Amino acid sequence: MNIILTGGTRGIGYTTTIYLLEKGHNLAINYLTRDDIAKDIKIRFPKNFIYLKGSITDEEADKKLIGEALSIFGSIDCLINNASINLYGLMTSNKLNEINNILDTNIKGTITITQLTIPHLLKSQGQIINISSVWGHKGASCETVYAMTKGAINQMTTSLARELGPCGVRVNTISPGLINTQMNNNLELKEFIEEIPLKRMGERIEVSKLIEFLLNSTYINGTNISIDGGYGI
Repeated sequence: MNIILTGGTRGIGYTTTIYLLEKGHNLAINYLTRDDIAKDIKIRFPKNFIYLKGSITDEEADKKLIGEALSIFGSIDCLINNASINLYGLMTSNKLNEINNILDTNIKGTITITQLTIPHLLKSQGQIINISSVWGHKGASCETVYAMTKGAINQMTTSLARELGPCGVRVNTISPGLINTQMNNNLELKEFIEEIPLKRMGERIEVSKLIEFLLNSTYINGTNISIDGGYGI
């Protein structure tokens, strides 16, 4: 399968990149800072891996990534919207430039690359997998803006599933809970883990395997699948 994945050198994105490449998929990713990781992946997977440094907020960079994927792979079967940033702190302490940055990345950037990819997914009757968060439907104190952006992604999923479904394109969301990533290093983990029925954090590979499950599905559309150990119950 020919896949575009945004934010492929850190956290869930990195683990998913390696996992899907090992499964034999063709992958094109973008990233912002980790040149070393992107180059290392290319050494390991020289034939079925493309990487491009650039933000999803940059329309020209998005077009270039899509163009390279089409040129080398021939088609696009799936877009995985994974790239996002977080913003911690009380709502009253969030600065306007920080709010604009997270809105631009998590919402506008996701919309931009999705718009550009849809015509190619229509040709392949492919799918979109959006990586959201349990906070997108549960809400999170001191992460209000982040939770709001993920709620927006959830609504984009259900709306696009209705819009693109008649054309054979499926759109789904995965909402991770507390996952063992760098993004969660500043949280009071013990307190959170106590609220999770399984009493542990999730691992990135568990999210990657769920992504693969959706890649192989044919009749799941407009669904938001939580992978949170039961936290959202």
